[in-house]
Amino acid sequence: MKTVANGLTDRELVEKANLALDGMGLMASDKLTGTKFVAAKKLRNGGMVLKMDSELAADWLKKKDVRGLIHRKLWGISTD
Repeated sequence: MKTVANGLTDRELVEKANLALDGMGLMASDKLTGTKFVAAKKLRNGGMVLKMDSELAADWLKKKDVRGLIHRKLWGISTD
């Protein structure tokens, strides 16, 4: 199964996710200071789980507009 995470290590996924987070700029002005991804795990079904540095950061990421923006920055796709 081909996925966007194929070929990337867990560490590379974390780096890519943090670059996407940094690239959100003013569109993520409500982001908590120091927010970052700290771990990634690829799943057998082709998906992945990204862990953030705090529960507050994870709650922020769950907001629909933020989630859509990080998907676009990370993978160039929209979740809408």
